[in-house]
Amino acid sequence: MSADPTQKEPSPYPSIRRIVTGHMESGHSTFESIDEVEPYFFRCSETMFADLFWVDSNRPDISKPCQDISKEHQGELCGKEGLVLRIIDTPPGPGGKSPFHRTETIDFVIVVKGEITLVLDNDEKRVCQPGDVVVQRGKIHAWHND
Repeated sequence: MSADPTQKEPSPYPSIRRIVTGHMESGHSTFESIDEVEPYFFRCSETMFADLFWVDSNRPDISKPCQDISKEHQGELCGKEGLVLRIIDTPPGPGGKSPFHRTETIDFVIVVKGEITLVLDNDEKRVCQPGDVVVQRGKIHAWHND
């Protein structure tokens, strides 16, 4: 018997601070939203559980507004276009600064340990701390770990 993946159960995990970047009419990057998000905890199988914090059913398109449909999750997590999740360790000090750059993807950054500053091309900054999740939507940005 397989478990119902839509069955909502109480999550043992804390909420996260989710930071989503977007762009202004001028073309500059901006912080689109900063929200406290409760996990959406559900059963994947009889013995496996998962938490959803962000799901978007649209093909990644950084020019359009995004929508989070994690609360409507049913079935497959990843669409045909797919996504990439990577882990990066940025040491503090002089080597802890990236140049301004842009990816053509939607990147999910999860701060596991320490602090790192997300800097946008309009010089807006947010200090990201453990548990913060950044949804970086193809915007010009840099990372600083001073």
